[in-house]
Parts: sequence; structure tokens; C-alpha cells
Amino acid sequence: MNKKKKVITWLGRILMVVSLGFVVRAVIQYDVDFSQLASPLVVAALLLLALLIAANVLFSSAVFTWLLGVISGLKINRQLSVHVFCSANLYKYLPGNVMHFVGRNRLAAETELTHPQVAFATVIDVIFLCIAAAIISVTSVAEYFLQYLSDFTIPVYLWIIAAVGLLLFVAACVVFRKKLRKAWQSFNTMRRRITVPAAIKLVLANALRLLVPSLTYVVTLMVLGQSITWGMLPRVVGLYAMSWVVGFLMPGAPGGLGVREFVMITFMGSELSHAILLSSVIIHRIIYILGDILAFGASAIYARRNKREHQ
Repeated sequence: MNKKKKVITWLGRILMVVSLGFVVRAVIQYDVDFSQLASPLVVAALLLLALLIAANVLFSSAVFTWLLGVISGLKINRQLSVHVFCSANLYKYLPGNVMHFVGRNRLAAETELTHPQVAFATVIDVIFLCIAAAIISVTSVAEYFLQYLSDFTIPVYLWIIAAVGLLLFVAACVVFRKKLRKAWQSFNTMRRRITVPAAIKLVLANALRLLVPSLTYVVTLMVLGQSITWGMLPRVVGLYAMSWVVGFLMPGAPGGLGVREFVMITFMGSELSHAILLSSVIIHRIIYILGDILAFGASAIYARRNKREHQ
């Protein structure tokens, strides 16, 4: 391993330790009344949900690995890619909520992949995640949203912030136009490798990535005593899928902390028990954190075992 790879590997380890510190801090900040979890059956059910979340993270890493292969045309080291993805996934708990995207570029330092290829795969991954979330939300809660938005007035200061943001974006495009043109030419070449069948696979895979945490949230509500009718199920699933993506992408919200909770309480507060709703978003958040850690542990064991087999 050359000096550059050693530095990147150690930086990754440091980021991992810091991320785990922020994870612990996040759990401590949730002042949860764990008396609701006194039943061994409830604890067992929630642990099973954490395992499902972990499996979903590993599935997401496999999808990203496949996407890297499609874009680059290279044979991807699956064990390393899965481990890097699951490690970077924990970086989302760092302040800023962008390091989980940046962390994936470790693959460019340790394999034949280039930084533009990894970056483009990340962009495509996020775009199709948003497309899948839009499809789920529109088919589940479109009427619900339209009714809510019809009564919602956008404050003047938000229009001002949006206008300033747009002006800054245009200015940045003008200043960096040469670099952007070069990057666009590179990305345009890679874009052609995303065929229609590949795009359909990405939509379906990302829909599954969103449905798993949405359904685990529904089960969490039911375990805590909330009655969920068949009529309520699409709304809960659709809202949670949307809140998951918003939290995943929201800058400045580590791991989407507070964002998913806000969305669910705002839109479902009138239909669900307020006490159970508050407890469920917090407990499900802890389940999710545990699932992320389990996925990281499984990927580390997978990568280490493979490394030993090839020594």
C-alpha cells in the first residue's frame, strides 16, 4: 500500500471513530422512556427491524457497486466497495450531512476507479433515489399533499433566500464555466452507459431501498400500540419515504436528524396518537442507527475475511 492510500485509509478510520461518537451523542440526546420496551417480545421485534435496516444498507451498497460497474465498465472489488459504502454511510451523522457522499470517493484512491466516476455514480444514485421517492409519494399521498399545500403560504423571506441562492448558483456557473464544461463532457460520456434497462433496475432497486425503512416504521408504530388501518398504510409509507429522502439530502442535518421526525409529526399528527407518534420517530431513529452500525460491522467482517482468503 503506497503512502497516499495509507493516509486515506487512516483518514477514513478517524472519520469512522468521529462518526460513531456523533452517533452515541445523538442517541443520548434522545431522552427516550424505554419503559415502553419492557416486553422481551417488543425488544425482539425491534431488534429484528434493526437487522432488516442493516440488510437494506447492505443491499444499497450492492446496488451502488453494480452502478459503479455499469458506469466505469470495470470489474469492481465487491468486498471493498461494500465496506467503503457502509463506512461512508455512517459519516452522515457528522455535522453537515455531506460526508457520506464524499466518503465514497475513497474507492477512487484504492481502486482503478476515477474520482469523476465515483462522483457521477453518487449523483446518479441520488437522482434515482429521488425519482423512486417521488413515484412512491405521488402514488400514495398526492391528494394529501395537494390539500396541505393549498393552505400553505410561502413566507417572503423564503422567496428572498431562494432568489439569492439562484443568483449565487448562476454566478458560480459563470465563474467556473470552463471546469463545468469539461466535467459535463466527462459526465456525458458516462451518462450514455445508463441504458433504459439499467434505469428501470435503478428505479425498482431504490423503491425497495425506501419501502424497507418505511415498512419498518409502520411496524414500529404497531409494536408501540398504534392501530394502522389499510387506508392509513399508503399515507404513512409515502410520507416516510419522502421524509427519508429529504433527511438524507438535507444539508446541515446529520443523518437527517429532526427532518424525518418533523415531516411525520407535521403530516400525521392529526391521525395518529401524538404520544405514540413522538415515541415511534425517536425509537425508529435508534433502530435505524443500530442497523447502520450492524451493516458497517458486517461489511468489515466481509472485507477482512476476503482479504485473508487472498493473502
